[in-house]
Amino acid sequence: MRRDITGSGRLPQTDHHPGRTAAPPSLPCVAPFPARVATVGNEPCGEEGVQPCGFLAVTCASRCGHRRVTHRNRRRSRPTTTRGARIKVMRRLHPPPATVTDVRELYASHRPRHADGRPHVGICMVSSLDGSTVVAGKSAPLSSPLDTEVLFALRALADVIVVGAGTVRAEGYGAPSKAGQRIGVVTMSGDLDVDGDLFTSGAGFFICSDSTPDRGVETLRVGTDHIDLDQAIRRLPEISPDVAFVQAEGGARLNGALLDAGLVDELHLTLSPRLVGGDGPRLAAGSGDVTCDLDLAHLAVDDDSFVYTRWTRRT
Repeated sequence: MRRDITGSGRLPQTDHHPGRTAAPPSLPCVAPFPARVATVGNEPCGEEGVQPCGFLAVTCASRCGHRRVTHRNRRRSRPTTTRGARIKVMRRLHPPPATVTDVRELYASHRPRHADGRPHVGICMVSSLDGSTVVAGKSAPLSSPLDTEVLFALRALADVIVVGAGTVRAEGYGAPSKAGQRIGVVTMSGDLDVDGDLFTSGAGFFICSDSTPDRGVETLRVGTDHIDLDQAIRRLPEISPDVAFVQAEGGARLNGALLDAGLVDELHLTLSPRLVGGDGPRLAAGSGDVTCDLDLAHLAVDDDSFVYTRWTRRT
C-alpha cells in the first residue's frame, strides 16, 4: 500500500483527472535528436507539460490516463550551412527553463554606467578545464566557433575594448569591425607596432603611465610610475564620450589588476573541454588576495561540450 504523505487519509489526485492517483512529478528533459513524442492514435497528446522526449511521453500516459499512447520516432536532421557544415547549437541550462538559444540574444543584457558615472566593465576569457587561458601563448586552441561568436557578440555591444600589450602582440589585434569603437592597449613600455591597422585606423590608443615613451599615438596617461586602472576606466569618456560598456580581453595580468582595483562587474568565461597541462597563465595573475563574489547569470552548453557562463558582481 502506498503511504499517504498529505495527512488527509487519501492519496493525492491529479489536476486534470480527479480520482486518479498522481504519478511522480516529472523533470524537464532537453533531449538530443532523435527525440520521441507521445501520440494518441496518430495525433500528438495534448496533455500539458509534455515535451518532445520519450521519458515525458511515458509520464503523460500515466498522468492523463490515455491508454492508447504510442511512441513514434521524430528524426530531424540538424541544420547545415550552404557548405554542408553542421551549425552548432547552444542550449541554455540556466536560468530555467532549459532551451535552445541564440548567442546574441543570450548576451544582449543592458550594461549601463554606474551611478557615479564609471563605465561597466566585463572580462571575456576562455579557459581549459585545468585553468590555463592559453596553449603555446595563444587562446585560439582553446576556443570553438560558438566561443568566437560569443566574443564577437560582446564586442558588438562594447563601446571600448581594453587589452594588455602582450595579448595584442600574441593575438595580432587589428582595426575593429564596429564603427567608432576604440581599443585601449595597456602598456608600460609602449613597445607595439604603431604602424599596424590597430593604430593607423585611429581606433587604438595607449593606456600608460607618465614614464611611457611617446610613440605618436593617442595616449591616456594615468599614474607616474605605474598604471592606475581605476583612473583609466573613469577617464575613458575623454577618449570615447558615450562609453558605457568596457570589455576587457586579458591577459591575466590585466585581469588581475582590474580585480585588484575592484573594477570587475561581470565575467564571461567559456570552459573548453580540454586539459592542456603546462604552466600557462590563470584567468587572473599578479593580484593580491582579493575576493570578488559573483552570481551565475547564465550557463549554456554546445554539442562539443563547451560550457558558456556569465557571472555578475554580487550587490
